[in-house]
Amino acid sequence: MLVRQLAASGLVPLLDALKGYFLLGRGELFHSFIKEAGPSMELMPPTHLDLQLMLQQAAGGEAVDPYFSDPYFPLLTLSLPEHAAGCSVYDAWRRLRLDLEVAWPLQLLVHRAQLEKYSALFSFLLLVKRVQTQLHASWN
Repeated sequence: MLVRQLAASGLVPLLDALKGYFLLGRGELFHSFIKEAGPSMELMPPTHLDLQLMLQQAAGGEAVDPYFSDPYFPLLTLSLPEHAAGCSVYDAWRRLRLDLEVAWPLQLLVHRAQLEKYSALFSFLLLVKRVQTQLHASWN
């Protein structure tokens, strides 16, 4: 009975989205995003970048496009805080934030404070992925 309630509530897809997006489980999406956003972020990063569009373009560039069929992909918001203007390139990448709109009743289980911690993890892991991408490019 509990398994049926969990399946009906959408908890399993939510947990999969948290793993896939915040913990970079869908690394090919973020690899494409780094390639897409890299040139714009290298110039003293302005806050008016359309990061959401860049994320959608990175998702559209995949050979198989599971992201638009994922119910949580449209609920993601990638942003760079306004106070990031004029900061270094490293700081701009470090300040990127990912947010997810969680509907009721799942927000009873996944609170805003937890999503902020996932966002901090995302920022760190995206930096690691960016460094990995740069190292790989320098070796080739």
